[in-house]
Amino acid sequence: MEGHISYETKVQTVFEDFATNKSRTVSLDQFGAAFSRLGFSLNSATLHELHRNCDYNGDGYLDYPEWQRFAEQYPTLLECLYYRVNDYWYNIAQKEAISIFMQNLRTLREEETDARVSLHMAQNKRDDAALAVELHQQRIEDARSRCNLAAISLQGLKHDTEEARAALGQRKDDLNKRHEGEANAALLMQEAQMMASASRKRLVSQDNALALAEERLREIEAMLVEQRKVVEHHRFEVDKCHIDLSAAESSSLDRARSHSEARHAVDQAKDTVIKAEIDVSAREQAEEDARRVLATYEAQTRTEEDHLHELTLLVETAKAEERQAKETVEELNKRISTTDSDLVLCQKEESAFVSKRLSINDEEALLIDQEIKLRAARSSLESEEAKLFSDFEDLRAELKHITQRRKRKQQRCS
Repeated sequence: MEGHISYETKVQTVFEDFATNKSRTVSLDQFGAAFSRLGFSLNSATLHELHRNCDYNGDGYLDYPEWQRFAEQYPTLLECLYYRVNDYWYNIAQKEAISIFMQNLRTLREEETDARVSLHMAQNKRDDAALAVELHQQRIEDARSRCNLAAISLQGLKHDTEEARAALGQRKDDLNKRHEGEANAALLMQEAQMMASASRKRLVSQDNALALAEERLREIEAMLVEQRKVVEHHRFEVDKCHIDLSAAESSSLDRARSHSEARHAVDQAKDTVIKAEIDVSAREQAEEDARRVLATYEAQTRTEEDHLHELTLLVETAKAEERQAKETVEELNKRISTTDSDLVLCQKEESAFVSKRLSINDEEALLIDQEIKLRAARSSLESEEAKLFSDFEDLRAELKHITQRRKRKQQRCS
């Protein structure tokens, strides 16, 4: 490839590297700075002499035509400048590449650190989620145990409620029977009251008849015997009525006591029924409370199961994040290893290039020094040649003048 680079391309490349101003010329300062930048160790006198030798118009700047003459005068120096310019920018590119590699390496290591932090966070998140899953599983088991206990308690309460309802039905039957007994006792009491009322009426009528008989006894003494019999008969009837009345009143009292006892039994039965109803209501309320508690436990169990499902998904997500973080860390480690290898290779290439360039610089320094000396000697020889040529011209002119004078002298002699 280097064999195909034209001479004009080399001249133009070096000139564009030296001429960094807008005027596209090379001042003495730019000339010295460029030589120093390219690694030449020329003293200021040599640099000034090189620049002055090429500055044909003496304006202190080298334009492109003057630079072309400079290249013609110092071809070896031009070759060295061309390759040093290329090597300089190649070295700059290598350093930039190394800097980019190092920056990429720092970035990758920072990313690796961040990835390891993310991996650690993902592992902690996974562990926390797994612990939460275990806790919620235990809570679900506890909730299910409570649900089972509540269901068993509910079954017991249902059984108790059924028994209480059966007892209530039995007590209501007893109450109905006692109501029937109360009604029968009331009927019997009414019959006794009616009999007592009839006995009272008969007693009143007998008292009236006794009064009439006594009055007739007073009026009719003649009929004393018969009337006495009648009186005795009526007294007997009165006594009998008293006995019947007493019996009726006793029966009425017995019936009243029986009615009172029946009413008392009815009241007790009512109290028992009320207590049974209250017990049934309490058991039904307890059963309803147990149902609500069971529903609450079931709702809590469903909530815990939903939460467990969410936590399970969270665990799976954390595991996926952990896997992704591990893959990222592994990928970054591979990239870091590759970048390290590339960086080491690039540094080795740069070191080899610098070593080679220093070796070439030493050889170039000898060649350039020889070329400058040769150019100085050539300039001295050219100056001597010009002086000799001038002396030769002067001698020719003098010889010509002598020849002309001799011809004129011969003409005058002839």
